[in-house]
Amino acid sequence: MLFVLFALGIWFLFPQARENLNFVKIAARTGERFGGQEFSTLEYFLRQIIITGLGCMMITGTLMLKRKRESFLGLNLLLAIAFINIATIVGEQRSTQVYSAFACIFLLCKTFPEHRRYIFITLTGSALGILTLLSLYKHLYVFQMDSYGSAIAETGFNGYELTKNLELYLLGPLTIASVFDFAVQSEGVFTIQRFLLDLLRPFIGISFLVKDSSLDTTTILYNLFVTDNRASNGFLLPISGHCFLYFGYLLAPGLICICYYLAFQLERILINTRSVFIGFWGSYFFIRLASCMVASNIYTVITSFSLVLIFTAGIYCAQRVYDRCKLL
Repeated sequence: MLFVLFALGIWFLFPQARENLNFVKIAARTGERFGGQEFSTLEYFLRQIIITGLGCMMITGTLMLKRKRESFLGLNLLLAIAFINIATIVGEQRSTQVYSAFACIFLLCKTFPEHRRYIFITLTGSALGILTLLSLYKHLYVFQMDSYGSAIAETGFNGYELTKNLELYLLGPLTIASVFDFAVQSEGVFTIQRFLLDLLRPFIGISFLVKDSSLDTTTILYNLFVTDNRASNGFLLPISGHCFLYFGYLLAPGLICICYYLAFQLERILINTRSVFIGFWGSYFFIRLASCMVASNIYTVITSFSLVLIFTAGIYCAQRVYDRCKLL
């Protein structure tokens, strides 16, 4: 509860923390892509506090209302809190909606199994609606149109475009083929120093150790390669492709296997846990690990892991200190 109030204070006291946040949909006719801006580390950190605060609000609400199973009003209040989590959009990212929806559905279905059908339909429908709006914004260039309706009417988004975008975001065969080509064209740059940089740079809390490195990360080199040096971001380097670049064909699935192993271990914990805290944040990180083969790369997995680790550890320790102080 304390962290929720802290996050609420950040929301009101630091306007820059909410500059890259939207609710339900991103406004049309912005002139440029909403996710194209660059933000400082402080702004990123403050924004993450707000997102984590929303998750903690979900946990707090569940703890307060889980004993009132007969209260349909209480359940709908929790669904409203879950909707706020799902509908809060970070930049143009759709992954946050997927992970938040999964965590909220898992937590509420586990807490209120007698209402799981109602919970699943309500939250899944909400998530699909928001993801549809985000996809329209991203692929129909809504930021250049007067409205979402005009974007749909004026843009010829056919089956080919849909297939191409699915291939891109699900890291299909063309993406993997580009990694093979990248390996041939960039032979000699995949050193152990660069691989360590790839592991440390996205890890929140220890990334300062490589802050002054003169090397570019592998994903930057990959994006420069696939865009002919026009952009250093925008395309995901698959985890299997990343591992292939450094360890070859035989060990290419290594990192994915590690992620899946951790996901299986986490699944055991989630099935048996009665903790609302572990249920929410554990399922949030579980879906990130479980979906690592598609629509994910090593940087997003490490960043998510480090953020969840830091914030949950901090919140847990603060709550324990608070509980002990109450007993004194």
